[in-house]
Amino acid sequence: MCSYIIDLGDSENLMQPVKVIQIGESLAIVLPTEIVGRLGLESGQHLRIAETETGFALSRHDPEFDRQMRAAERIMDRYHETLRLLAK
Repeated sequence: MCSYIIDLGDSENLMQPVKVIQIGESLAIVLPTEIVGRLGLESGQHLRIAETETGFALSRHDPEFDRQMRAAERIMDRYHETLRLLAK
């Protein structure tokens, strides 16, 4: 059984059960109003879901973060050997 941790981007994690519903051929998660308000979500926005040791973390999608992570991955690929040596 998986748990769902709603990452609110601060030091608090609010754990609440969420409902899974079927919409056509897909499944959707119904978020409680409090979570929607705290995340500042609106219909149609994208969320990021990441697997963690305890379940999954859900957070707002940030295109700038994605851009920065892609840049970091390129740097790590390019300087893999150097970074490996520095880590010793």
